[in-house]
Amino acid sequence: MRILSFGVAALLVSQWLASAQVAVEVAIAQEQFLPGEGIPVVVRISNTSGQSLQLGEDDAWLTFYVETRDGQLAARNGQVPVKGLFMVESSQRANKHVDISPYFDLEKQGNYRLTVTVKVPQWQKEISSKPIAFNIIKASTFWEQEIGLPLTDGTANAQPEVRKYTLQKANYLKQLRLYVRITDVSEGKLYKLIGL
Repeated sequence: MRILSFGVAALLVSQWLASAQVAVEVAIAQEQFLPGEGIPVVVRISNTSGQSLQLGEDDAWLTFYVETRDGQLAARNGQVPVKGLFMVESSQRANKHVDISPYFDLEKQGNYRLTVTVKVPQWQKEISSKPIAFNIIKASTFWEQEIGLPLTDGTANAQPEVRKYTLQKANYLKQLRLYVRITDVSEGKLYKLIGL
């Protein structure tokens, strides 16, 4: 009986040591974004466990959590697609690049924190990153124009579909950035945000 409990304890300790030797870090290139702007994220997985890790078998291996300053989780618009099988050899690091913006409701201004969790199926463990902060900010509008789209279905008497084109500016670290924002007339639906 003692040999069995010693074996179970040794297995648990070896799994804990191995998971402690896998580090997960999340990084973004800037801290401020406009509503609708892409938020490119890099997830870095460092493996010093002495074992090869097989990841990416399905979309559940990597989970993103975005929360507001007061700890509320941001609403999801869908599952972030991260499927794609790959190996992280011992003493190696792998990077996964993802734009999380389409998969979370990040239209409101405010402070947010992003954390990622990697599931290692071989050890039945989850390893989380430290949270990183970013802000959704509002840009200043200095020109806008509503423009009707040409009708393509051959109906000459139909009401034209109208888009609003807005030229905006935002200051990021004392650097002026210009954007074109294309929405419907009510600005309830964002079609495109383009950095100039």
